[in-house]
Amino acid sequence: MTQLSIVPWHDLYDYSRNNIVESTTNTRLNEKLYSKLILSLDGSALQHVVSHKHLRANGLAVLQDLVHTYKPKNIPEVIAAKTSEFWGTMKHSPSETVDAYFNRFQELLDDLADADEPISTKSALRQFLLTLGPEFEPIQHSYQINNLPEEWKTQDWSKFLVLCRDFYNSVKPAISEKKSYLPDASFDKEAHQKKI
Repeated sequence: MTQLSIVPWHDLYDYSRNNIVESTTNTRLNEKLYSKLILSLDGSALQHVVSHKHLRANGLAVLQDLVHTYKPKNIPEVIAAKTSEFWGTMKHSPSETVDAYFNRFQELLDDLADADEPISTKSALRQFLLTLGPEFEPIQHSYQINNLPEEWKTQDWSKFLVLCRDFYNSVKPAISEKKSYLPDASFDKEAHQKKI
């Protein structure tokens, strides 16, 4: 999907759905996609595609068939594991940017869209906010006491991400200043005392 969203493939990508287009009039590009997919497949996947005549020279049809075959939807065990990860272990890591965490979070949320009871946008936004790092404690606290500023009450993911990014950038210098007062981890206290 990432490759299809960039030039020269963007004719095969539907930005509104973040997925491939249903059909295309660009037969040359569709054939080029078919060729790339065939070259990347091996084993039973390759045999499966080659044996179906209706897929020949149709990259979009091959990609849709592969997704349908190898990414089955609504398997209870998979949904249960991903739900457990979403509500239990999914957290922003200290080395991760807000955007990287957002992408990882959205990928898991997309996987859970196939569940019988998908997660509401409001619940997902709350979970995203509450699983961000310690930098977000003031906003998280405001949320918990129902005292969020109005702009934070949005249900629009792109606006919410901008708010999170701006908030992180506004508190990050303060966190860096606090850390500068702490002794350096590489500082050898014993060697320093010997010198004195």
